[in-house]
Amino acid sequence: MKWIFVNAIKHQDWGGMENWMLKLCTTLPAMGEPCLMLARSTSRWPATCRESNIPFQPCPFGGDFSPWVTARIRAICHEFKPDIAVVKGFRQARFVRQAWPAAAVAVKLPAANELTPAWTDRLTYQHCIDRILVDNHSARSVFLQHPWVLPGKIAAVHNGVAIPDLSSLPPERKRLREFLHIPETSLVIGASGRLVSGKAFDDAIRALAGLNCTAQPHLVIFGNGPEQSALLTLAAELGLGSRVHLAGWQNDAKRLLWGCDAFLHPSLAEGLPNTVLESMAGGVPVVATSAGGTTEIFTGELADLVVAPHDTQGMAARLSRMMSDPDLRLRLGRHARNHVEQNFSIPSMAAAIRQVLQSAALARKSAMAPPVRGPEAGVHWLTTPAGGVAPEALSWSDPADAREVSRSDKAAVHRVHIGGLEYYIKRFTGDWLGLRRLGLRQPAAATNFRIAHKIFLRGATTVPHLAAGWRRNGNAPGTSLLITGTLKGFVTADQWLQGAPLSLQSRRIFTRDIAHWLAHLHGAGISCHDLKYSNILVGRQEGRFAFALLDLDNCRVRFVNASAHDVQRNLHQLFRSFQKNLEPADVLCFLAEYRKAAGLSRQRARRIFAVVEKRLCRRGTGYRELRRRKTAVL
Repeated sequence: MKWIFVNAIKHQDWGGMENWMLKLCTTLPAMGEPCLMLARSTSRWPATCRESNIPFQPCPFGGDFSPWVTARIRAICHEFKPDIAVVKGFRQARFVRQAWPAAAVAVKLPAANELTPAWTDRLTYQHCIDRILVDNHSARSVFLQHPWVLPGKIAAVHNGVAIPDLSSLPPERKRLREFLHIPETSLVIGASGRLVSGKAFDDAIRALAGLNCTAQPHLVIFGNGPEQSALLTLAAELGLGSRVHLAGWQNDAKRLLWGCDAFLHPSLAEGLPNTVLESMAGGVPVVATSAGGTTEIFTGELADLVVAPHDTQGMAARLSRMMSDPDLRLRLGRHARNHVEQNFSIPSMAAAIRQVLQSAALARKSAMAPPVRGPEAGVHWLTTPAGGVAPEALSWSDPADAREVSRSDKAAVHRVHIGGLEYYIKRFTGDWLGLRRLGLRQPAAATNFRIAHKIFLRGATTVPHLAAGWRRNGNAPGTSLLITGTLKGFVTADQWLQGAPLSLQSRRIFTRDIAHWLAHLHGAGISCHDLKYSNILVGRQEGRFAFALLDLDNCRVRFVNASAHDVQRNLHQLFRSFQKNLEPADVLCFLAEYRKAAGLSRQRARRIFAVVEKRLCRRGTGYRELRRRKTAVL
């Protein structure tokens, strides 16, 4: 896979996003993945790329829809032919999608409020971006509150930091004390960040005043900001003026922090703070607040070092134990370093991002790939790159060990084993008026194959679609077949419901989760023709029910939202399946959760549900009796 990084930062600006991209650009080539940086020639990127031996191409960014920028990116991509594009923002995503549609586009958003329901963001997210990267699961859960965001499109990958050599740590301890002009035996608590109210460094000063230990530790804070004078005033009021050091912004603040005896992170709002990871990588024990994704760093023995925001007493108590016990500091620091080395290193971050974006790139290639001719005359194939199934591995007739799963007038499904793995072959026999045989309509297997990968790029889960083949001559003209894999741990919804008796609580959880899934599916513009329980797969992910699409016949990917007709049809199909295993009252729970997850007004929801109610009452599903007990759905 070839990677292109697009960053339009101006002049000498530099921040966390640029450091993150630089880490990837220097790590991926060691994994055999070529990288190219595309940025302004007036920024710091040309010099940084020369120092780090990263290929660089200049681009004069400007305007939302500049044809000159699009032409420049197209020329660069035509020569480099990237498979994956990692961009800084939505504007760059639009440029890359116009210039090179073959690449999977990913953007990293540090905060959930950067994805807004504005039509420009919504359309860019829907059509120009294949994956959004966040650095913690807490931020990911906030993104998923949008009714048009599916879980598969938001990937949480923890940041990685460099692990310093142990031999470099003792000199930093001495250098820090020389920098602060304090005795070499003094204990130092470090902190770092912009001096603003959200970082709550006033809590750090109050925690220092509340320490209960014989030693008199110093507090050093690296960073600049508008709160500097207020912090100095607070330190003087508490009698800590000589022990609180505001060191300002320092180029080597990370190395100086390695010389601290402990690190305090009192922030009120965070993503996944790099300063915490960098301090832990240097063997410094950390006390931090539970803001944002910070708690995802602290596991096991380190979990006790997390306190609530503004809990200065909790900070003081934990720091007092550390300052009074050198062996405890050493043990916690060693454990913190090993934890970061194993779970938050730069290679592990790059490997996780590569895995996420490679799957998106393969899906985009599969959705856009032209058919290839098979070994037999008149036979064509579509295959997924690295899918594990080659056309020559299958014959047009059913294998001897094939086991029939289902059969209808239009299709037959067989289960086969190839190379010790289980696959399903779905053979389509219908050819309405011979349109597919004449080439006037795409074969059913090819349609399903392409739509499955488009749905995957929208963030929904489907069974793996590995290959599709069809022929236009022979004894059965127009016949096509589809080869799919399996999802481990998933079963069809009707099998899951029949597997064990359901309590009232489990029924409510199931109806809530499937309502949220369907609402997000419709919000992402995905509509299904036949959404009954036998075509829905159920599994468990992150402690909740997870759902996947099994049969994609006549599924559609709409431009923005699913139409009202799509919603009514899917609701009606699901309600008919409800009657087999669930109580009629569960419909009320389902409708309420669907309306809330979809963000529908009560008036619009009533208009949509009224059509569904009429259909249900006509079919004798028990809904008429439910209406007698409760006249309104919502």
